[in-house]
Amino acid sequence: MLPDYARMLGLGVRTGIDGVIEETGRVPDPDYRASQNLTWTVADTLNIVIGQGDSAVNPLQVARMIAAIANGGNLVTPYLVQEVNLIGETPSYTNQPQVEVLPLDPTVLAGVREAMCRVTTETAGTASFVFELWYEFQNNAVVVCGKTGTAQSGGNTEPHAWFGAFAPANDPQIAIAVVVETSCEGSEVAAPITRRIVEIFYGLPQSTWPSLWQSGCSEISVDA
Repeated sequence: MLPDYARMLGLGVRTGIDGVIEETGRVPDPDYRASQNLTWTVADTLNIVIGQGDSAVNPLQVARMIAAIANGGNLVTPYLVQEVNLIGETPSYTNQPQVEVLPLDPTVLAGVREAMCRVTTETAGTASFVFELWYEFQNNAVVVCGKTGTAQSGGNTEPHAWFGAFAPANDPQIAIAVVVETSCEGSEVAAPITRRIVEIFYGLPQSTWPSLWQSGCSEISVDA
């Protein structure tokens, strides 16, 4: 069942990070709806597919899931300290990462990675208009693969802008999750921040922010 796969990938469950107060979030399922005296419907299924409705996740969960997709199905417990030592001395503490190998079909993971890469590299991709000129500016130094997200925030407030990504496409080294609350579309607000993170991580020239940042939600991203 879809909720089971979502939780297996780390959504709606604690990541296991130490020393940080963490919100678990929620991946709704028929049992949860029954606890609310409601019946699971087709609308609930559609909501969970796109991460809307009662779905709630935190950015670290998303980054962890994306890392697992990028690395071939290894779900890593995040941590803050790699090692402790005085300069020039042997470390007194070295972290041993905890890794869970997920029972996922490698061909399915490869298909998901390819689809994420198309988000930024193909004309029909929801973030292609943000990355097309950026790739030219950076001489295609790093190809970013990602997924845009625009989450309802309730009432008449602007949606939360999301962008989850990994890079580079052929040799993933970094997973990123950007969320900007009550802002705009994920493609035009969160995706450019992802570009800047990649630039800083790889020491690339810093590009200018898109002009659409000055005018709010633009028609091109809404249509995309």
